[in-house]
Amino acid sequence: LVAVDFTINSINDPQFSELLTVGGSVEIPQIGSRGVLLYRASADVINAFDRHCTFQPSNTCAIVSADPNRLTASDNCCGSVFLLSTGEVSQPPAVTPLKKYNTILDGTSLRITN
Repeated sequence: LVAVDFTINSINDPQFSELLTVGGSVEIPQIGSRGVLLYRASADVINAFDRHCTFQPSNTCAIVSADPNRLTASDNCCGSVFLLSTGEVSQPPAVTPLKKYNTILDGTSLRITN
């Protein structure tokens, strides 16, 4: 388990501006086990998932990234696909959902914890 307690002071900051729109996503490499993928699910909800793929996690290339369709994230190494709305698997070989972190959106401030 990797401890996560990270705050984004303002999602209006240019590096997080994709989070201003529903369906937008941002990857933050420096937190989580292999980075965190943030996804704006609705006006009030931003999901945070660890980018560490749940299929063969010891593989160094087991990292998910958001897909251009703004609905899923994929691991190009094994081919697993996950829904950004829930973290659930939408295409095997993975069977376990992505690790989801707690998020608190307060105005434009976002806190990510586990």
